[in-house]
Amino acid sequence: MLVGHYPDGTRKYKKAVGATKALAQAKLQSLKAKHSREEVVEGDTTELKDYLSRWVKEADLRSSTRLRYEGVISKHVDPLIGRILLQGLNREVLSDYFESLRAKRVPDRTRELIYQVLRKAFNDAVGAGRLEASPMRGVPIPRYRPGEIQVWTPEEVAAFLAAAREHRLYPFFALCLATGLRQGELLGLKWADIQYDKLQVRRQLVEAGGKRSVSEPKTHSSLRTLQIPRKTADIMERHRQAMKEEGLGVGRDDFVFQSKQGTPIWRSNLRDRVYRKLIAKAGVRDIKMHNLRHTHATLLIAQGVSPKLVQERLGHANIATTLSFYAAILPRQEQAAMDELEELL
Repeated sequence: MLVGHYPDGTRKYKKAVGATKALAQAKLQSLKAKHSREEVVEGDTTELKDYLSRWVKEADLRSSTRLRYEGVISKHVDPLIGRILLQGLNREVLSDYFESLRAKRVPDRTRELIYQVLRKAFNDAVGAGRLEASPMRGVPIPRYRPGEIQVWTPEEVAAFLAAAREHRLYPFFALCLATGLRQGELLGLKWADIQYDKLQVRRQLVEAGGKRSVSEPKTHSSLRTLQIPRKTADIMERHRQAMKEEGLGVGRDDFVFQSKQGTPIWRSNLRDRVYRKLIAKAGVRDIKMHNLRHTHATLLIAQGVSPKLVQERLGHANIATTLSFYAAILPRQEQAAMDELEELL
């Protein structure tokens, strides 16, 4: 597209590039609109990235949600469609955008989150009179369908804990496997939350877009009190003493898990610098660190603990969530019960 001339009279062009024809055309339309207001309804030349930047700061969102939204916008939205005018977006452009995300193998869960972000942002734009209708209407929803959850066997749990026993963060993994807490809930624990063999979940440490914040747990049901096995409680007592010896704070308002510098621990550091090295040392399957939570739940169910109690320990909002995650285990549990009953007949 011709946008002017250089001082020497040479023509000056700009080009619009997109993953699909529709995306490229939308970007071209936006370029034209910036040089000719006739292309835009009521002269609004606001680009999507500028609208989202302001919207995500002003929207009524929890701090943890705001961080997640900012992260996904900067990583997945702005680079691909951020330069398109807000008024230039439509169903075809956005459908192609989501198809390009799928082609780039952006995970289903992330694409579903992006859909939620854009749907809310555009609905708010409609409410504010910036758009006549949401361009998300008719755009297929990218559904997240979890595959089979990978969890450790009791033997693998024992091997991993043995490999981790001498590490300063061994108590983190012991408590994770003993309680099924989410990573953010574990990293957000303070010493005031632990009373020997009882633990209260009151907050979580959230990370997104290179930022951290402390917020309330994921849902109201995530606010809960858990019983801790006595051996694990003893491990936590020793951990507290070890922290004192390192010169770290162990007061009621201090984090239970800290770096050697006394700062909150980054999940990425915990995963890459500690967890994966311990997995290699233990010689166990490389499962996601989040799946230690699922390992806790599956071990409980395999031992005959009721799904309702598992739901309460995990902080799921309803039992349907628990059953959907661990449905594969329940038939084996039922078969074991039938075998025991058969022995009695």
